[in-house]
Amino acid sequence: PKVSFQVYQQKDYQMTSEESVIRFVMRQTEFSESLVRSLLNHLGFAQETLTKPLCTLSGGEATRLTIALLFTKPSNVLLLDEPTNFIDMATIEALEQLMQVYPGTILFTSHD
Repeated sequence: PKVSFQVYQQKDYQMTSEESVIRFVMRQTEFSESLVRSLLNHLGFAQETLTKPLCTLSGGEATRLTIALLFTKPSNVLLLDEPTNFIDMATIEALEQLMQVYPGTILFTSHD
């Protein structure tokens, strides 16, 4: 089988677009909107946040969004460089749950 990577880089959280959160994710995935909304909710996004422009997201929100994108694109290897920076404990726990059900290989670095 071919190796397909998704990568999260430590400083990958800066968003400058006026595009909405939900539109941004839907443009990059083949998942249904209901599945994407469920994933975003699991990562702490309230329904009203999904229509916010990307450029208004906090560092933590942008980090959570970038993490969500990793799990909405096909891959069999995740490279995660300090994904727990800027996120709260609930989001860290949600990330742990997503990692536990991820069917591929994960290389994860963190100071936590």
